[in-house]
Amino acid sequence: MHHGTAEACVSATIGRERVAEATAWLKANGKRGIIGETAGGANAQCISAVQDMLASLQENADVWAGWLWWAGGPWWADYMYSMEPPTGTAYTGVLPSIKEYI
Repeated sequence: MHHGTAEACVSATIGRERVAEATAWLKANGKRGIIGETAGGANAQCISAVQDMLASLQENADVWAGWLWWAGGPWWADYMYSMEPPTGTAYTGVLPSIKEYI
């Protein structure tokens, strides 16, 4: 979903699409996984993409142990994916929409 330098997401379903093959592989091989980095811009399309991906992980909790947001820490300042409280862009613009997945 995130490229690291762009706030836009290619679609509202890209998150689910990106984890589909990994989900199938985990199931086929009896393994569990964790998403080590995920993020999306604080805009409607990206928020939908993140929500959809997190819903997919929740639906497949037998193989997904969880996920980690990119990024946090005071050094990120106004970085578009910052989850740093209380003013990070993602903290204020994305977190309210994904709290149900935490």
